[in-house]
Amino acid sequence: MSKKPNSKLKALRVEHGYTQIDLAKKIGMPVSTYIRKENGYTEFTVSEIQKYALYLIKQQKKFFYRQSYQMYNRNSIKT
Repeated sequence: MSKKPNSKLKALRVEHGYTQIDLAKKIGMPVSTYIRKENGYTEFTVSEIQKYALYLIKQQKKFFYRQSYQMYNRNSIKT
């Protein structure tokens, strides 16, 4: 079987600072299965890709919310 690694998903994972173990746990699959899928031995299902994307979106929202909250607190006028 020829494999075609999921380099875009791997790049996205690495860009966000996650390990294969982190994402396997977050999307609810065994680490060995995640590694096989990321390395292209088996394909991700649509449902798994949706979980992957939703997790990263949630993490981005937390980041931006935290940044906005910190900016608000710095700019607040204390009386």
